[in-house]
Amino acid sequence: MYAKCVIRQGLLILVSVLGACTSSVDPYPAHWPPLPERAPEQCVIRDGFYAAATAAGEKYRSISLSTQFGLDDRADLVELRTDGEGALTVAAIRYGEIIGQRRFDAGGSGAPQCRNGWLLFDSGGWHSGQAGAGYESAVLGLLFVNGHLIVKTRGSFVGWVYIMPMAARGQRWGLYPWLGEVDLQQLKQEALERQKRVTPY
Repeated sequence: MYAKCVIRQGLLILVSVLGACTSSVDPYPAHWPPLPERAPEQCVIRDGFYAAATAAGEKYRSISLSTQFGLDDRADLVELRTDGEGALTVAAIRYGEIIGQRRFDAGGSGAPQCRNGWLLFDSGGWHSGQAGAGYESAVLGLLFVNGHLIVKTRGSFVGWVYIMPMAARGQRWGLYPWLGEVDLQQLKQEALERQKRVTPY
């Protein structure tokens, strides 16, 4: 659902603006950490906190990591935690406060799958609304490399928008630095102190 919602907005804009058949596929930026030549045997996502905002793709569009999971885009940090049962918990954090959280249980609906080292969230189905209707697929992939979380988002849409038959596909990348462990109480205190300086009365 999270990847689906993010991709849906972009695809509907693309097809309505550019025409009946369009493609927007960003290549992996050459100056980013190189992808592994051999696929890792396991999917390893480092627990801890990640920067929520970064450059994405060669066009340097800012895509929030929290938005990738369908959470509040105001987050400045995102916390990822796995447990012994294979579940993944994602929390969006702003000024030390959790403003949104999701849990993905292993084996449950929307559970991620490990494939060639990538942790993949696959969603798709029929979508209809005021602008149009059609079948869309969305895949969100996570890969931890050299202290960064690499996110690859791929999606496609086949259907119609404003009565016109449409087909579109897209791919984009995100790179999010791993920050390790963060003291949320300290962040809250710092935010309060900044607020006092701005509003002294």
